Amino acid sequence: MRVRFRITGSILALLLIGSGCAYHSNFTDRSLEERFRSHEAEFSRLVQMLKEDSEVSRVNNEGAYKANDIKATPSANRLEDYRGLLSKLDLISIFRDSGTDKIYFALWNKADWFMGGTNEYFVYAETPPAEEQYLVESLDKLRTQTDAFAFKKITDRWYLHVDNW
Repeated sequence: MRVRFRITGSILALLLIGSGCAYHSNFTDRSLEERFRSHEAEFSRLVQMLKEDSEVSRVNNEGAYKANDIKATPSANRLEDYRGLLSKLDLISIFRDSGTDKIYFALWNKADWFMGGTNEYFVYAETPPAEEQYLVESLDKLRTQTDAFAFKKITDRWYLHVDNW
C-alpha cells in the first residue's frame, strides 16, 4: 500500500511540475524585440488593416469578429490576408481594446482554473497605456510570476505586455 501511495504521489508531483513548466512562456524581451524588428512592416500592416476594417474588432484563425463574438464579414481575400499575417508572425489573434486606441497582438495564452492564467502580447497604442505606472524596463523576471501586469516600450507606439493572474 505504501509503495502504491508513493508511486501515485510521485506521478502526481511530476504532473504538477511538468504542467507548471509549460505554464509560462519561454519568451525573452530580447527575442520578442528582435521578432518585432524583423517583421515591423507586417505588424504595421495589421494595424492599418484593423483601422480600415472598422467593423472588425478581433481576428483569429477561425475568422473575424465584431464585438461579442458576432461574425464580421470582411471579404474572403481580406480574411486570408489577416490569416497569412497571423501565421507569418506566429500570433494567436489580434484585437482592439474597446474604448481605447490599443490593439493587442496575442503571442501566448495559457489559462488554468487551478493556476490562473498568463498572456503575452505585442501592443500598439497611439497614446501611452493608461497604466503608465506599469511601464517597466524589463518583463523577463515578471514572466514567471503568478501575479504580473506590465508593459515595456519597445519603440514609438509599440509595447510588450505581460498579464499573469
